[in-house]
Amino acid sequence: MAYNTTVKKLHDSSSVETVSVIYRTGFFDISNMDENVLIRRINLNYTSDAAITCYIYIDNSTTAVDGSGSFTFPANASGSKIVSRRPTTGIRAKTVSIRLQSDNVTDDITIRKLEIETDE
Repeated sequence: MAYNTTVKKLHDSSSVETVSVIYRTGFFDISNMDENVLIRRINLNYTSDAAITCYIYIDNSTTAVDGSGSFTFPANASGSKIVSRRPTTGIRAKTVSIRLQSDNVTDDITIRKLEIETDE
């Protein structure tokens, strides 16, 4: 019985593969009581060669807040600074979930810290 021992190349070693990356938190309380609080700012400590888009979901909703609920963190290849972004209009909520998404990623993305600043 003869066996075929030919090696097949799956990917050309000179090609670059891109992927989309999505990180999503669960919903968590951002208020002490049953009152809505204002989301002032989202701070992100990260390293990424690509921009990261942030989507805000509130009060157990399955869709992101329209308009002001999404914004972009720029590429931060050195990862040496914490980048802050504000929603363009006030978003009030009792619970919040954050989705971070980056398309056409060719290098690693590292998320070290995500902070949400709120006011009553």
